[in-house]
Amino acid sequence: MSQFAYGAPPPPPATHEKPTAAAVLAIIGGVFIFLGGLLELAIAAAATATVCAFGGAYCGASGLFLAIAGAGVLIGILTIVFGVLLLVRPGLHLVLGVLVLVFAFISLVTSLIGGFVIGFILALIGGILAIVWKPSPPPYAAPMGAPMGGTMGAPIPPASPRVCMKCGRMVPADTKFCPHCGNALG
Repeated sequence: MSQFAYGAPPPPPATHEKPTAAAVLAIIGGVFIFLGGLLELAIAAAATATVCAFGGAYCGASGLFLAIAGAGVLIGILTIVFGVLLLVRPGLHLVLGVLVLVFAFISLVTSLIGGFVIGFILALIGGILAIVWKPSPPPYAAPMGAPMGGTMGAPIPPASPRVCMKCGRMVPADTKFCPHCGNALG
């Protein structure tokens, strides 16, 4: 006995399509954002050590700069993770694309001007591509404008061939005369 209800179409086949371009751009953009954050973190650590060593009044402010640089490193890592998730879970492309876009804009503040600007641009393009990505329709879907009928919107199957009553041969369903003997088909 079949596990599907009578007349119901089978489940769609597993698709192997992935938003690869979006994922690759998000990952590369995330790497640049990560590297920009790492460089900014190194600069912030050196500045904090220098300012605080001399007992400067700006020691607290340089600590804030250190925290923002650390956030830039984290933003880069998260952007890379979202890019990998685009490959692993392509069904979540819309959510992941929005997250990549949001973190690309946040990287402008936290990661040395968005990972040397190139990280921001690559992550921005990757996020947009992830949002607009559309997988191709399943192979059993009816083409646009095809008559729909049957159960669950399945396309109407083509008419089966007929048998000529005079010669007994199979003829296409839409023919008026038998192509073999010329008999008029009713």
